[in-house]
Amino acid sequence: MKLLMVLLILVLIGNCTCGRRRFRGNRKHKSHGSSSEEALLECEPLDAPVNGSLQLINDESCNSAVAVYSCDEGFVLNGNSTRVCSSSVNEAEWSGNEAICERLLECEPLEAPGNGSLQLINGETSNGAVAVYFCDEGFVLNGNSTRECLSSVIEAEWSGDDPICEPLLECEPLEAPGNGSLQLINGETSNGAVAVYSCNEGFVLNGNSTRVCSSSVIEAEWSGDEAICERLLECEPLETPINGFLQLINGETSNGAVAVYFCDEGFVLNGNSTRVCLSSVTEAEWSGDEPTCEPVDCGIPTRNDGFLNISYTTTTLGSIANFSCPACGRRLVDGNNITCLPSGEWSCSEASCVARAVWTTRVNRLCTDVVGGQTLLVKPVESLPDCQRICIALNQFECKSVEWGRNTQAGNNDGIALDCTLQGFDLSEPNVTTTDCRATYYSELICRP
Repeated sequence: MKLLMVLLILVLIGNCTCGRRRFRGNRKHKSHGSSSEEALLECEPLDAPVNGSLQLINDESCNSAVAVYSCDEGFVLNGNSTRVCSSSVNEAEWSGNEAICERLLECEPLEAPGNGSLQLINGETSNGAVAVYFCDEGFVLNGNSTRECLSSVIEAEWSGDDPICEPLLECEPLEAPGNGSLQLINGETSNGAVAVYSCNEGFVLNGNSTRVCSSSVIEAEWSGDEAICERLLECEPLETPINGFLQLINGETSNGAVAVYFCDEGFVLNGNSTRVCLSSVTEAEWSGDEPTCEPVDCGIPTRNDGFLNISYTTTTLGSIANFSCPACGRRLVDGNNITCLPSGEWSCSEASCVARAVWTTRVNRLCTDVVGGQTLLVKPVESLPDCQRICIALNQFECKSVEWGRNTQAGNNDGIALDCTLQGFDLSEPNVTTTDCRATYYSELICRP
């Protein structure tokens, strides 16, 4: 608080507010005598310049007051921008002279360049205005793209010189390659134009597929070199596989052609079923190796007979397996062999090894009664019934021995009965009545498949 009071006293002693008196000489209190004092004069009020403004710092016009001049847009100050009031008890005046605002000259209107355009920023031509130049497509600007208006109260001019729009040269027309075609994007040959090369089927492009036109006002040329179309080599004709045939898709042997292999019935393909032609301008070949058609393999023939013997040398298409009955007391009936079929299976056979059944009987009377079911009385040997086989696939049955029964009852019905119990077999004449049993017969009675 004491410091603030000291500062305030110093200010009052050093400076006086306008209109206040300042004591000169020795000041005496009224109680001790009279004294003299004088007042500081104020500077006369200032007028704002025409087309401008004036600002008094602290709104004062006494000693050390400052006046600041400024001009409206489009005008420039001629004179000092600030004036200071110097006052005493005898006089008061502003430093310097009164400033004035003079109109700035405007730059002359600019013309758009031929084959181009001009844009004035904010549409002005006053001091600081900027003009931007543009050229139409196919033309390039020669000169500065922008100019600035530099003006004062005595002159105004645009910076730099007028640019011009010069035509860009066009690239020369290109020719389509032999056995190919050429496409100009947008159909142009001007700067930036693109040419695309392509070749007909069976040909390949040697060179760049695209070229770009680069042009200026003095030269124009296409990038790269002219491309050419070279013929692709064709793959050699393929040979038809033995026991098979070959199909060419679309009948072609050019690049990308596909060959498909097939085999005749009874043969299977060994190798890839398809091959592709891979060709260039220097070589052409089919993918993979040539397949072959191999005969089907029926595998090893087997038969769960228990007595039947099978012999063979090969098991492929057309191979033959022979049957035999080496077991004592049995013989082969209905077929001596089987064949490997195109389906890859062995042919069906009714061959089997059957037991030899020998019997003797004497009948003194006429035998006329049937024992019933699948049992018959003995007939003369030349007309004995057979057991006929119900044909089933290989390896699906077992051959059993023939079982015989004897009717031991004496009398008119005395006789021998046949019972066929083979699985997969049946009687050929299940209800035959004997008419003559007066002789003694010896025979091999079998169940035939």
